[in-house]
Amino acid sequence: MQRERRKRGHEASHGDTCEERIIERKKTKRDQEASRNSLVSSIISKKMQIFWLPTEKSRRDYLMSTVTPRQRRMIERMVQLNKTWDKLNEDYLERFGCPDTPVSNRSFVEKPFGYAASDDSLLTSSVVSLALYDGDKMLFACSGVALGRKGRAYPVVSRFVTSKRLVTEFEKNRNRADNLRINVRLHDKESFDGFLGLYDSHIAIVTSFWFANVPPVDLHSHIGWQNDLVAYGRAFSSGILMATSNAPTQLLGADHLIKHDLIPFPCPVTEAGLGGPVINEAGDVVGLSIKVDVDEETTYFLHRVALLARLEYLEKLMPNSTNFREYTLPDGVNSIVPSGFMAHVNYLKSCGYPQPPPLVLEVNGRLLNTFEEDFGQLYGYEDCDSNFYDRSSEEQVWDKLRKKVVTNICRRVVSLSSYDGDSTVIC
Repeated sequence: MQRERRKRGHEASHGDTCEERIIERKKTKRDQEASRNSLVSSIISKKMQIFWLPTEKSRRDYLMSTVTPRQRRMIERMVQLNKTWDKLNEDYLERFGCPDTPVSNRSFVEKPFGYAASDDSLLTSSVVSLALYDGDKMLFACSGVALGRKGRAYPVVSRFVTSKRLVTEFEKNRNRADNLRINVRLHDKESFDGFLGLYDSHIAIVTSFWFANVPPVDLHSHIGWQNDLVAYGRAFSSGILMATSNAPTQLLGADHLIKHDLIPFPCPVTEAGLGGPVINEAGDVVGLSIKVDVDEETTYFLHRVALLARLEYLEKLMPNSTNFREYTLPDGVNSIVPSGFMAHVNYLKSCGYPQPPPLVLEVNGRLLNTFEEDFGQLYGYEDCDSNFYDRSSEEQVWDKLRKKVVTNICRRVVSLSSYDGDSTVIC
């Protein structure tokens, strides 16, 4: 009897213990979830509090109040350093960059001319459209013709000749941002970037690091002057080939071609036709449209003989190696400063170095043997340029020296240069 009572009592106490454990476990789990939810709520509320602060200064002040004094000092130093870098960059662009001219908000509107021509021959497929952009805004558009590739050098480039008017618009629209770009569009509406290079008083060369599958124009064929001449141009937006035709005002003899480079053609085109070819009825290229006189309704084209002579002359001036020592251009020939590099080129000129040849800066070329190459860890001073940290070595040297030693070194070490005319010999 007593044994059974003790057994029932033990079972009852054991059951109570299990129930208590289950209840305790559930209570602990509820407490943990409540604690976790309160933590998440506090984090979210802090973030929301930051986001809902009205000004940038109030958000910055709130964040600064949550850090330690050491972290606060480091943040303040970094903020001051960023301000110094921005000020140095502004001063650099102010001294060497393009003038800060006002930028027009109006985009260029292409104007058609003549009629839509057939676009199914090798000659017409060599006519391309060239557009000048500032970001996504079109500033100017004209035409051009494809030239033969130069040798078998790498990288393979495609070249086009156009009117110098494209250079004029390029220089006229440069501003402090210097974000201009050239876009080339083929007859099949394929488009890619191009770069202005050499130019003279009438023509300009556009080069692209893109294998453009277009036939080059033939400038060596025999020209027979016919009754009518046809001026071609390609619209950039639509890709339509436009043409207009008329008879020349006078038959052009050999003596006239020698004395005059530009030939008047009483058949006006719009800007879209500048840089396009002028062709006779036999399909031979007579010349290249250079400028148009709207009042006289006359287009002036550079005849084939003068065009071929200028192209061969510019061909000799194109660098054919990576050694550009003593590279200079003759009078009457110029090289465009690439977009985004005006400040860099003016800085090089201020140091006595010549302007880099065409396409050198576009392919990340750099100046060598300047006697001014960086080495080791650089030490920043008050007016140093903003990218000196990127050029500095990871080797920690200045931290090993006492502050007084570093100060004395900076004050006593000077720079010396020796010149031969305008060329630096040694530093």
